[in-house]
Amino acid sequence: MNLGLDKSREHVLLRGYPGGNLEKIKKCGLDYVKLCKPEIIVLQIGSNDLCNFTNSVQDVARGIIEVAMKLRFCLEVKKVIICQILHRLSPQKRIRYKVDIKWFNKRCDELNSFLSHYFRENRMDNVSFWKHSGFWSERSKQFAFCDYGVHLNINTGYPKYYSSIRAAVVSARKS
Repeated sequence: MNLGLDKSREHVLLRGYPGGNLEKIKKCGLDYVKLCKPEIIVLQIGSNDLCNFTNSVQDVARGIIEVAMKLRFCLEVKKVIICQILHRLSPQKRIRYKVDIKWFNKRCDELNSFLSHYFRENRMDNVSFWKHSGFWSERSKQFAFCDYGVHLNINTGYPKYYSSIRAAVVSARKS
């Protein structure tokens, strides 16, 4: 689908790692980057790491910053965009991996705030923090998420998410 961008000028690769965490991204994702040599990388990273109570918010932040620095300076990706982590909702049906939603969302807010401030203040060369819009009101969350509260739904959530990712890529191209 190429995020609706001109296929003759842009080639978009989407890559996900089910159950992915920072360690999995470091092991598998960085090798994939070496192979593909992209100019821009947009990362949605850290959510699963926040679910693990043994990881502090600071540990997750350090891991995300480390990945961003490796991508930008070791693998020479021209632009790296770290996306804001989305909240989760209370599940409407039974799920396998339960997480205290208030606890997770509080950690999510702390991490997003820290990363936003960090990348704004430290002005790492061509590394930025992207804030998603349209996912934060209770009403928009109800429309965007699946009934188990973790992933976005196909009808409204993913189109809204891809629109935000597209905006991040277009913004990176312009700057």
